Amino acid sequence: MRARDPWLAAAPILFVLLWSTGFIGAKLGLPYAEPLTFLLLRFVAASALILPVVLLMRASWPGSLREVAHISVAGLLIHAAYLSGVYLAIAGGTPAGVVALITSLQPLLAAVAGRTAAWRTGRPAAVDGALVGLARGRPGGRRKSCAR
Repeated sequence: MRARDPWLAAAPILFVLLWSTGFIGAKLGLPYAEPLTFLLLRFVAASALILPVVLLMRASWPGSLREVAHISVAGLLIHAAYLSGVYLAIAGGTPAGVVALITSLQPLLAAVAGRTAAWRTGRPAAVDGALVGLARGRPGGRRKSCAR
C-alpha cells in the first residue's frame, strides 16, 4: 500500500468536514468583515494551506490553455457565484442553517437542468428519478406511511 492511499481514503470525509464548516465560519466571521472581503481572505488562507499539499503530492497541473480555461470557469461558477451568494445572504440576515438547506438543493437543481442534456442523448429516464423524488418530497406531497 502506497503512503498516499490513506489520504485518498480520508479525502471525502475531510472534504465534507471542511465544506460544512464554511457556513459556521461565515456566520462567525461576517460580523467583523464585509462578505466579499471575508470570502477573499478565506480563499487566500485556503490557497496557502493547500499549495504545500499539492506540491508534496506532486499533483498534475493543467496541460493546455483549454484545460486552464475550463477549470477557471468551473471555479468562478462554484466559488465566485455560489459562495458569494452564500456570504451575502448570511450577511443580509438569513440564518446560516437556512442558507445551508437551500444550497443543499444545488445537486437536485443540476439534475433537473441536466434533463435537457439527457433528452438530447436519448436517455430522458436518466433524471426522472430525481424529478419524482422532488415531486414526492414537496410540501403537501402524498406519502404513504410505513407504520400501520
